[in-house]
Amino acid sequence: MLKVLPTRLPLRVEAPTVRSLGHALSTVLILMMMGLIALVILYLISCVPDLLRTYSHDGARLGVSFFPHT
Repeated sequence: MLKVLPTRLPLRVEAPTVRSLGHALSTVLILMMMGLIALVILYLISCVPDLLRTYSHDGARLGVSFFPHT
């Protein structure tokens, strides 16, 4: 009895820990990917006004203004 119990207990304890570690790693990776995608989207949104400014300045140099108030 004493020899059988220690061999069975670690197997029952290790299996859920390994599974929970796998689930934790997968969720962490998914969250990191979502964070990276959000950062890329925010970077692209922050680049849009700079692109509009450069195009509007180039248009103003050519005599064509995209924005009438500038």
